[in-house]
Amino acid sequence: PLLPLADVALYVNVDRQVAACSNAAALALLEALVAAVARRTDNAVARAEALTRGVMPWLHGAGA
Repeated sequence: PLLPLADVALYVNVDRQVAACSNAAALALLEALVAAVARRTDNAVARAEALTRGVMPWLHGAGA
């Protein structure tokens, strides 16, 4: 139902019939898009490191 609202539609081809019902293909596409954007972003590694340091207390507790 979201396709008519989209400006761009991305399709993923899967070889296994079971994979068509899986979220793995959609997640893999999202990971690839994020990686492509990060690759073209200035200081992407430094920004990712800063974000990781900022959320670490919530991921591993305040003592981490």
